[in-house]
Order: sequence, then structure tokens, then C-alpha cells
Amino acid sequence: MKKDCKYIQDLLLSYVEGLTNIETNQYIEEHLKECVGCKKILENMQEKLSTDTEKTEKKTIKYFKRYNRELRVLQILLIIILIAFVINIGRKFIILEDLSKKFEITSNLNNFYMRTEGYSIKNYGEYSVRNMNMQERYYKDGNNFAIIKMINEDGLIKEYVFYKNDENEMLLAKTTKEGETNISNNITYNGNIAEAGIIPTFYTDNNAHSKLYMAIFYKIDKIEIEGKCYYLIRNKISDSYIEADTGLTKKVISINNFSTTDYYYEFGNVQDSDILITNF
Repeated sequence: MKKDCKYIQDLLLSYVEGLTNIETNQYIEEHLKECVGCKKILENMQEKLSTDTEKTEKKTIKYFKRYNRELRVLQILLIIILIAFVINIGRKFIILEDLSKKFEITSNLNNFYMRTEGYSIKNYGEYSVRNMNMQERYYKDGNNFAIIKMINEDGLIKEYVFYKNDENEMLLAKTTKEGETNISNNITYNGNIAEAGIIPTFYTDNNAHSKLYMAIFYKIDKIEIEGKCYYLIRNKISDSYIEADTGLTKKVISINNFSTTDYYYEFGNVQDSDILITNF
């Protein structure tokens, strides 16, 4: 092999890849005109490079085709998930709207009796206190009468009576412990004193934004208990059981407060004799 051939062959790969300058290209091309061996090596290099380039292009095309297929599949899956999400939100919103309308009809009735029974456990460091809260409410033609009783495990009983009609409103309290009873009419009760015509429901704001928020973030499942249909409405802090036929709350379990409240209703059975302050 000539000395020039060895030098040229060392430069051929750079020449093929276009990395040599103009003077070097002229020098290589002048040599190739006279040297069959180096020219043959160049042709083999070009053929191999062409084959490698073609293989690389095919691999690239194949890769992008597979990428596009996977991207389309992912897009279809995302669209399906989005459609399912929207359908689920729509389903829950319709349920809440239906319960709201039923509740509005029921809560405007002029004669009802309601009883609630609540149980809670409050933790104070190393010990806990169990409490029971009972409330009876009578409402008839604008007259409202409620008795609220709270009992703790120490035997302390607190009772409140609330009476209201178009002309008068009265709030009394009775405290009983170890057989001694004290009655006071100058007291303040910070709880939910019954207001005429209001029956509990599972939300406070009857508007589209509240229902949309609940539809997005709450779980709503239809269940059956003892042959009656309910909606179980759940969030991070509570579970509410709502009657499907009336929109009324049947039970609320509070996870944060370790409490449960049961609701009982009767309609059309309240008599005038039930709404008397002397019943206290």
C-alpha cells in the first residue's frame, strides 16, 4: 500500500460524512482518479453508509408510527375517561337536583313531627366523653314547638324548650343532676334551635354551584335498606343517608366528630294539644 493510500483511507470516512475541508476534498478526489483500490474502498463505504442510513430511516419511521399509534390510543382513552367523568358528574347533579325539588315540597308542609337522636364521643387527651342529644319538633300552621335534651355520661341532663308562633317566641332551659332540677328562662342556646317550617336536608345552599361542587367531589350511591331506597352521599367528613322519595335526611355519620344522628318524621299528625308550653 502506498503511503498516500494509507493517508487517504484514514480520511475517507470523514470525507464521506462531509467533515473535511475544500482543500482536503480536492486532494482526496485527485488521488481517487488514479487509485482504483481507494476508490473501491470509498464505494464500499458509501454503500454501507447508504444501507445504514436506510435502516436508520426505517427504524425512525417505524418508531414514529408506533409512537403515533400509542398517542392515538392514549388520546382515545383520555376522551373515554373524560366522557365517563362528565356522565358521572351529570348523573350525580341530576340526582341532587331531583332530591332538592322533593325536599322543597316536603319542607313546605304545614304539619309535621320530627325527632332526632344523636350520639357523639368527644376526646379530651387521655379520656373521652360520650353525649346523647335528642330533639323533638312539632310544627302546625305556623306554630313551632321543640324540646331538646342533652345527656352526658356523668348524668347531667340539659333540656331546652323552644316555642314560637306568629305573636310569641319563648326559650326555656331545665338542668337536672342527681335529682335536682333548675329552670331558667334567661338563657342562650348556641345549637340549631328549630325554626318554623324547616326540616333538615343534607346541604345548606340550594343553588347550582353547591350541587355542582357536590357532584364533582362527593360520592353518591343508590342503596336499599329494609326495602326502601336511599342515596348514600359521602365526603371526607361524613356519610349522609337521604330518602330517595322525599329528599329528607335519614342518618348522618360524622367521621371527624365521631357522631351519628338519626332522623324520624311524621306528617299530618300534629294536633294543637301537642304544641303547648305546658308540655315542658
